[in-house]
Amino acid sequence: MTSRDNLAAYPEHTAKSYEDLAQRLIDNGLGGVTADELARHLERIGYFRLKGYWYPFLTPSTNIIGKRSLPFLPSTTFPEVLNRYRFDSELRMLVFEGIVIIENYLKSYISCALSADGKEFGFLDNANLPNLSFDQHLQCLKTLRDSFSKSQLPYILHFRNNYSNPLPPYWMIVGTMSFGSFKEYFYQGAPKEVKKSLAQRLGIVFPGGEGGNDKLLSQWLEVIRRVRNMVAHHDRLWNSTDVKIGPELPLHRTGKHSAQWWGNKWDVLRNGNSHKVGAVLAVENHILQCINEQSWSTKLHDLMLRYPMIPLEEMGLPEDWDSCPLWR
Repeated sequence: MTSRDNLAAYPEHTAKSYEDLAQRLIDNGLGGVTADELARHLERIGYFRLKGYWYPFLTPSTNIIGKRSLPFLPSTTFPEVLNRYRFDSELRMLVFEGIVIIENYLKSYISCALSADGKEFGFLDNANLPNLSFDQHLQCLKTLRDSFSKSQLPYILHFRNNYSNPLPPYWMIVGTMSFGSFKEYFYQGAPKEVKKSLAQRLGIVFPGGEGGNDKLLSQWLEVIRRVRNMVAHHDRLWNSTDVKIGPELPLHRTGKHSAQWWGNKWDVLRNGNSHKVGAVLAVENHILQCINEQSWSTKLHDLMLRYPMIPLEEMGLPEDWDSCPLWR
């Protein structure tokens, strides 16, 4: 971890009214809006949050690569900035909608697989979650007890009031778990054959009929967890270049049967685009298609059509993205 001892203190800033901030932006070349209208938008959304959307329209620094500052580039208008903010808001909502569907599917699949053969309370025994250490299993049980005791879900209240078991069965307790806790304990702890079977069901497979690629699935689920957190905290997503949300891509394959290899569809995301949001959208679309959720893809196409001014390259999408096999 980098030492903070030699860092400078944050410079003092005199607080300004929304009206003063709006006038400052207009005086620096932001057009297409009155000072009063802009002040109301700053009040509703927040100056600092909106800054992330107008930042690409600022003048590039001549000294520091990637640094920009006022004034705005010529002909910059506030409707351009607001369109990017609105697009990002709608995109985050759509991404979250898809993640909810995926999360529910995963919890249903894993809880069913782990509770088979009379093991509906199998999580109480570390042997049934073989990929958790002893300490991890203890933490798992603590997390389950905490979430169970705090939950106000009707079926959890009914269980607490009518049964003496310390915890409910898999298919109930998963409803009280965050996506992160579910992934950390039930998914990661599950026997390898359960995870490989899930990966195969989701079309995440090795070449040559070797079965499901559970390692790639695990990495994708971690990406989904991180994106879920970004969306929940309203972080700007549409042009994010955070490498932590970059999914690993299935390998490219040449030779016999390469035309049928699912990994080759992902070639449009290689060459530096795998860490942009387009790759996240591709992962989400792939999983949703495999669990027969077709409407999400249609909603994504409709959203992109409503905002034709959004620069596709900043999302890591090719100009003809909607005709690529990956999104069809």
